[in-house]
Amino acid sequence: MSPRLVRALVPMTRNFRAGSVMQAPVQHMSAEVLVQMAAGDIPLELQGAQLVDVRESAELEAESFPKNAQTGEQLMSKHLPLSEFEDWSARVEEELERSLPVVVGCKAGVRSLQVCMWLDHAGFEHVFNLSGGLIAVTQHTANTTR
Repeated sequence: MSPRLVRALVPMTRNFRAGSVMQAPVQHMSAEVLVQMAAGDIPLELQGAQLVDVRESAELEAESFPKNAQTGEQLMSKHLPLSEFEDWSARVEEELERSLPVVVGCKAGVRSLQVCMWLDHAGFEHVFNLSGGLIAVTQHTANTTR
C-alpha cells in the first residue's frame, strides 16, 4: 500500500481501538439488495446509485458482479481499484456525483469499506458498503437458485 493511501485512510481508522466495536460512518447494503437491483427492483434510497467496484483488474476477469437484467451491462459500472487510489482520489469529483448515492463493492467487503470511509470523509453523504462483497453475492445467488 502506498504511503499516500495509508495517510488518507489512517484518519478514519484512528478511532478503532483493539477490542472495540468498529463504527464506520457508512451504511451497509446486503447482497440480497444488490441482486434485487440487478433484477430492476431498486429501493427508493438507491435510485440513481453509482455502483463502484474497487477490485483489481485481474479480479474482474476471474469473477464478476451480476449484470443488469434489463440492459445486460455490468451493474458495478465504475471501476476504481483501491491500488490506484492515488490516481483517482484526486479526480473523484470527475468520477462520482456527490448528490447521488454511492455503492462500493469488492471481493469480501473490506477494501470497499475503506473506500466508503474515505468517501464519507471526503463529503459524500450517501455511501453504502456492499457487506460481504462478491463472496456474499455469490452465496446469496447460489442459495436462492436451489
